[in-house]
Amino acid sequence: MSVEQKVRDLLGPADPARGVVVEPPRSAQALMAEAGAGVPGRPSRRLVLATAALAVASGVVVVAARTRHKSTSDATVLVPVAYEVTTDPPPAAAYLKALAARLSDAPYEHHSGRYAYHDERIWGDPVLSDASGRYRVAYAERVRTWLAADGGGRQITSDAVAQYPDAQSRSYWAGRQLEPPFGQGTTDLPPLGLSPLPHDRAGLAASLRVDAGAGAVPKELSTIYSRYAIPKAVRADILRIVADLDGFVWRGAVTDRIGRPGIAVTLDDRGHDQQHLLIFQPATGELMAYELTSTLAPVRVGAYQLIAATDRTDTL
Repeated sequence: MSVEQKVRDLLGPADPARGVVVEPPRSAQALMAEAGAGVPGRPSRRLVLATAALAVASGVVVVAARTRHKSTSDATVLVPVAYEVTTDPPPAAAYLKALAARLSDAPYEHHSGRYAYHDERIWGDPVLSDASGRYRVAYAERVRTWLAADGGGRQITSDAVAQYPDAQSRSYWAGRQLEPPFGQGTTDLPPLGLSPLPHDRAGLAASLRVDAGAGAVPKELSTIYSRYAIPKAVRADILRIVADLDGFVWRGAVTDRIGRPGIAVTLDDRGHDQQHLLIFQPATGELMAYELTSTLAPVRVGAYQLIAATDRTDTL
């Protein structure tokens, strides 16, 4: 029995997701939230559930203060990110290697501290649907994490707001899904173990699961960027690894969902009717965003992750 199921069994009728249909495995959000990684890299709800179960067993105190979420009237129908290069995009290899050769320092590289801090916006974990699977909703949330080298630290989840892949889903769910199917608040994370970030090319390739094919790399890349404050030399090697993979194409200049300019590459996974989108910071090469969309009509957003800030700090 999974950790999630054990916790939900303990919650019983109090489970906020009780009676709601959740997308089956290997959907867009499942690809981004496989076991051990979560929606890319943060201590996700999957890790929070595991932490809660560990806390029950070990006596660790977990704070779960509820916060208010935004109303349905604030809900957004998601539109795919607009690409500069929309037709016949060239292979991304030369562009990524050129970026790797000219990287500048990220601001956090001039800071120190025990914790790697990340401020993210995440949507698509989980996606909820009606019984037919046609009408879908997920809650965008702000997730802030402070992770020490041993995996301990803190996670704060807040500002949940419903967002929809299409207008029909928004109309269907209006008045039906009143609360996010997960708790918001602060969770103190006990040390669960966190592998050191590899600094060599072979170790990075293994962490990115290059051996599993290009389709496995975007999710693993987002996981790494959500766990570590990555130094410039490692960022350059990551870009070169992606450049050497077949299938990534260049999409040029884009604007992410919080208005920041970036440069983008995509990878089509026709077998799962998905397209992976990676948006990089044009100067530092940091990963700014990872998204999944469907590749066939209608093109719809399946999940997204924005990394709004990365830093190093001693303060929780």
